Amino acid sequence: MASAAPATAAHDFVRYNLLYGGDLAAAEGPFFLAAQSERDFTERSFRINLRTGAGRRIHLPGLGLRAGGDRLAVQQAIQAPSSPEFNDTAVISMPAKGGPPTTLASAHAVSSSRPRGFCGRYVELVDVTTDGRVITNESRKPCDIERRGHGALYAYAPAGRRLLTRRRVLTAFLGGQVRVAGDWVLVTGNYRSHETQSTYLVNTRTGTERRLLRDVGVYTQDVDRHGNAVVSYLRHDGDRRVRLFLADGTSRVIARPSGSAHARFCGDGLAVFQFFGERLLSLTFRDHPTARPRTLLFSEPGYAIPQSACNSSTFAFVEDRLSDDGYTSLTTVRAYSLRPRQSGEPRSAAP
Repeated sequence: MASAAPATAAHDFVRYNLLYGGDLAAAEGPFFLAAQSERDFTERSFRINLRTGAGRRIHLPGLGLRAGGDRLAVQQAIQAPSSPEFNDTAVISMPAKGGPPTTLASAHAVSSSRPRGFCGRYVELVDVTTDGRVITNESRKPCDIERRGHGALYAYAPAGRRLLTRRRVLTAFLGGQVRVAGDWVLVTGNYRSHETQSTYLVNTRTGTERRLLRDVGVYTQDVDRHGNAVVSYLRHDGDRRVRLFLADGTSRVIARPSGSAHARFCGDGLAVFQFFGERLLSLTFRDHPTARPRTLLFSEPGYAIPQSACNSSTFAFVEDRLSDDGYTSLTTVRAYSLRPRQSGEPRSAAP
């Protein structure tokens, strides 16, 4: 794994050569974490320190990497070859800077004739919040297909395990897109069998819910601790939009990308990353959701892979780029500082 010099200017990036793009996650502070599968399908993961430019290979005891605050988490699934009728799942957490792993929740399911294949208890890693809480969806699926299953969202923190909600609008979205911040949960999926895909914002403290979108294809979504939400989506007419939903109940379209777009809250700010085919179109950042956007990257050659992550100071994404020989493709992680460029500070360029 190649290392690079530390990022010192507003638009410097740190580059790491990877075999294939995989999960990319950001803890608060200098740490980014990348995980991807090699050609033999074994997992290979790195901890990237953006302050020093150092990268170190680490072992993660599971897949589906998530990170936030000072924690990271993965999900582990064990299906014994000698007993394929059993399926055990667990959510495992560890400090982002390194340390022993801790099993937060585990469950056991058995094979059944149900369409989903297993019944019993199941635990799913949902998210890791910016304050380091690990969010799980813990459900029970009856082996009797006539009975309805039930589940609940839980938050794990140093103080212990806390129930977030048992509301059906959340726990019905097993496998859907879910983001959590503060008391807010943003979820996209098919809520009822007769309903098309919808996006809901739920306050777990008051129990109120608000439907934001219906019958669209969602690329990415995020929510901040104040209850603001942002969704990048595709309409049936082919129109792509990034819409900001403010906590006061209003909404506005903040981008109409010609290609795909990732929209994420990074601390109290909002980043929108647009890419189309072999062009990296733009990376813009607002210091708060309603502020004017600052352009950090605009129209460079390269092929963006749909993985990105950020914390309050840095935005990173994965891209493919040809090496100097013009034939070899390198998959890299590029990281951009989100802090404002000081007066007279040079705009850095790719080496």
